[in-house]
Amino acid sequence: MVGGGGGQTYGAINKEFFMWHIVGIIIVYG
Repeated sequence: MVGGGGGQTYGAINKEFFMWHIVGIIIVYG
């Protein structure tokens, strides 16, 4: 995926991506 950065940055991106994944599931099953 994305190279460089730090653990905190990757964690923030991962959390945001995971949130959007949940949002997508809610939209699909909503």
